[in-house]
Amino acid sequence: MITAIVDWALNQRLLVLVGSAGIIGGGYLALRGLPVDAFPDVSPVLVQVMTEAPGLAPQETEALVTYPVEVAMNGLPGVSRVQSVSAFGLSQVNVYFNDNVDIYFARQIVFERVQTAKENIPPGLGAPALGPITTGLGQVYQYLVTGEGISTDSLRTLQDWIVKFRLRTVPGVAEVLSFGGDVKQFQVQLDPPRLIQYGVTVPEVVEALERNNANAGGQFIVRGAEEYLVRGLGFARTLEDIGNIVVAERETAPVYVRNLGVVVFGPEVRRGAVTVNGEGEKVAGIVLKRIYENTSAVIDRVRAQVTEINASMPSGTRIEPFYDQADLVERAVSTVRDALLEGGALVIVVLFLFLGDVRSSLIV
Repeated sequence: MITAIVDWALNQRLLVLVGSAGIIGGGYLALRGLPVDAFPDVSPVLVQVMTEAPGLAPQETEALVTYPVEVAMNGLPGVSRVQSVSAFGLSQVNVYFNDNVDIYFARQIVFERVQTAKENIPPGLGAPALGPITTGLGQVYQYLVTGEGISTDSLRTLQDWIVKFRLRTVPGVAEVLSFGGDVKQFQVQLDPPRLIQYGVTVPEVVEALERNNANAGGQFIVRGAEEYLVRGLGFARTLEDIGNIVVAERETAPVYVRNLGVVVFGPEVRRGAVTVNGEGEKVAGIVLKRIYENTSAVIDRVRAQVTEINASMPSGTRIEPFYDQADLVERAVSTVRDALLEGGALVIVVLFLFLGDVRSSLIV
């Protein structure tokens, strides 16, 4: 049998060479597209359901938000277990599936049950949403948004409205998280004595703000061969716009928001901060890789996007990476590569000592 194979190969040398070249080319292409990581991702098939419940203590969060979501997740096909964490103002329900369940199918059926869970959560206590489609090893790139003499709230605004949006367009990126700095808000800081003076309640102020901060469509008017769109413009764009909203009507004059307190820019309530090397507070971001993606390829695309973003950032600001998982991957791969080369060289030497033939050793 072996003799016949050798004879056929000797008689069909061109065909053997073409086949060998094809195998080598296919192997090279497979090697170039092979996903390489520093360590295997053994994360289970997991879908997270996150709910923000501002102001609720952990006990209320558990009873009013977490429990309805957790109950809704029971009975899904392929679910191995359901676990939850209830914290101040935050509910996290982890739905674990068997390893043979497709992650996109798992997210679809969880999303369907989330709609049911919303009906059992009291109004105003938060809306459940699915977490990003990533794993515990998905934090592949971390960076700082820096700027000399620029406040952290301005840097956080830059991160949330420019950097984050552009990084999320990179193929393979599941989500970009923001940390540190103050989230800028339009705030109405009410004065209780003024509320009593004008006979206005806090819910009335909230309702007035919601009612008077919206645009409305009014169809169109035909004028000859043209159509004129009718719009009601009501979005508040400045602090003065918010202050001029009418809350109540009185016999003498209307009561405006500005009569009940002050309208200012202020920071969102937060429970943490980011500091670096004892230099004070910073603004940071974390890029999460989508599950099953090639880590090295995603990081290469993120690096290219960061370069483009830095070129268009406001003067004095820039993105400075401080963690790049590609470095870890490269070191792990170089360790394997060196071990294989050294092992191969050792095998050639040993075979040469035993066979005494360089060509036979190199073939093996």
